[in-house]
Amino acid sequence: MEKILIAVDDGMPQHGHGLPTALQMTAYLGNGKNRTDGVRFNMRGWQKFKLDISAIETADTITFNLVF
Repeated sequence: MEKILIAVDDGMPQHGHGLPTALQMTAYLGNGKNRTDGVRFNMRGWQKFKLDISAIETADTITFNLVF
């Protein structure tokens, strides 16, 4: 099986800081699903999550914008 690496970055762009916790990909759940732990929202507003995904021959990035 090909090894896949996923790096997670987070933050509040309007405040210039990240979340108070460190996000980590903690488990591969099978069927292309992974679990991320360490998500804690302590402020309302725009949250930005960026996943950098890389495998042996390819890489991609996806960004999720959440506002609450």
